[in-house]
Amino acid sequence: MNQFFYLSAFCILTLAACKGGFKKAGNGLEYKIISVGSGDKPVYGDYIQMHIKNIYNGIKDTVLGDTHESMPKIQMFDSARTPLEYFKIMSQLRIGDSVVIKVLTDSAFAKAPNGMPAFIKKGKYIYTYIKLV
Repeated sequence: MNQFFYLSAFCILTLAACKGGFKKAGNGLEYKIISVGSGDKPVYGDYIQMHIKNIYNGIKDTVLGDTHESMPKIQMFDSARTPLEYFKIMSQLRIGDSVVIKVLTDSAFAKAPNGMPAFIKKGKYIYTYIKLV
């Protein structure tokens, strides 16, 4: 039953992401909030739980990481542990909301000390799906 729910949620998020409507954020990030939550917004210093799925959109979509296969990520909600652009996006979410964030691979690996991995090509996107639990 849980797998069906997550598969359905992922399909809905994927379809929503394909239709455009992304807002621009700093450092080349674009995002779209899917508001379905009715809970409170996280407050600076709160501990939050979130499911995160990263997908590389190359020739074939490649899942780079998915917390749905284990447990939600738990971290303190602050701008010291979270990159500022992501913090600004996440501060708009309520418990139960989701966000799709996309970034060009060129931007994502621009400051990486080891450069871009060999299987990732320039001009493609990495999508991050985050659900605030």
